[in-house]
Amino acid sequence: MQPMKADLHVHSKYSTRPSYWILQKLGCSKSYVEPETVYRIAKRKGMRFVTITDHNTIAGSLEIAHLPDTFISEEITTYFPDNGCKIHVLAYDITESQHEDISRARASIYDLAAYLNQQAITHVVAHPLFAVNDRLTADHFEQLLLMFSNFELNGTRDGFQNTILLDILTHLTPEQINRLSEKHNILPVGQTPWKKGLTGGSDDHSGFHVARTFTLAEKEGGLADFLSAVDAGESRVCGTPYHPEMLAHTLYSIAYQFYSNKFNLDRFRRKDRFVAFVHSMLGGPATGGGTAENQGPPLENCRSAGSRRRTVPGMEKTLSGFCLQAAREVLENLPEFKRIAAGEALSTHEKISLCHDFVNQAADEILARLYF
Repeated sequence: MQPMKADLHVHSKYSTRPSYWILQKLGCSKSYVEPETVYRIAKRKGMRFVTITDHNTIAGSLEIAHLPDTFISEEITTYFPDNGCKIHVLAYDITESQHEDISRARASIYDLAAYLNQQAITHVVAHPLFAVNDRLTADHFEQLLLMFSNFELNGTRDGFQNTILLDILTHLTPEQINRLSEKHNILPVGQTPWKKGLTGGSDDHSGFHVARTFTLAEKEGGLADFLSAVDAGESRVCGTPYHPEMLAHTLYSIAYQFYSNKFNLDRFRRKDRFVAFVHSMLGGPATGGGTAENQGPPLENCRSAGSRRRTVPGMEKTLSGFCLQAAREVLENLPEFKRIAAGEALSTHEKISLCHDFVNQAADEILARLYF
């Protein structure tokens, strides 16, 4: 038997509004990954089905709808009317007309939940313990337990948060649900509302972590069978926990892809080893990782990171020039840089570790030169 797998939470370039403040300050989008790149990576990693859950749009899903084993989905931003608390809900295998209905209903989470249930659309509360706009309360979470049957163990939340959520969901009792129903005057959904289905998704925005977390159903069949397994609580979550270094790498990657597009940094890749290195670490699978044809020239064919640019008159007198000079010198002394310069490809895990080491060492070097 071949189990069915799908990354049920992944983004493409059509997710345009970032939630992290640093990305908002930079003025960049939430993702720059092409939908077909998401599809290619997911399939390469063994996903039976592929969907894209962009924020409040199905444009990404529609762009790959002609490819085998795809279905249309989205991540919906909805609100509790009492204080405007944002909640994200994932809806799967929807039509274009249903998307239009969802767009109208999402202003109120009560209207949205009623519509999704009435249409028998498989749907899941994304990252339920994450306060999207810092207005989530215990009462809101209790209402989510009554209104929704499926909850997500999110691939970008740390293991501790997912462990807490799993502990809550797996220890619900009929008595607790009845008490919450009376407290909030909400009729719980489902025949056994104390039993919750679980899904997993990478919540990837950079292209580096597609299918790192995914949903698995131990049965054969088609998409309808897979989604019915989710709704029946028969799916399980697979993958590896997220950690802060992964988050930092993702943010660096999105910021780099933003500046690369804005200033056409690609033209410097064949001229400067420093730019070529940053691109190989952060450029994303669409441009900077995974296959020989998109890696760009070997770093040994690029100008040395410590060459002519370091001798530009006055460069060291500007803060940006000072920082860049220090970073270039740190880079040349990293053992991993020599491996890359020799043409060796690094895994995503190695790239994350290398970025962490490089930023730490570069920051230390810059501070040491400023103050000592």
